[in-house]
Amino acid sequence: MVKIQLTTRPGDKMQEILGNVKDFQELFVKNASEDYLKDIVHGLTKLNELLGNVLKEKASSRQA
Repeated sequence: MVKIQLTTRPGDKMQEILGNVKDFQELFVKNASEDYLKDIVHGLTKLNELLGNVLKEKASSRQA
């Protein structure tokens, strides 16, 4: 078993990062409309499809 423990300085930095993530999430939700979020999801879906096609083609070219 390996135990990792942060010293005070990195631990404080981690808390600062986590605090900023929460603030960012709240601001994101506050400023994003439902339609905007739908557009983002649509774009991410298209990107996922494209990456899937690229990976399939890459895999089939390795087999050839």
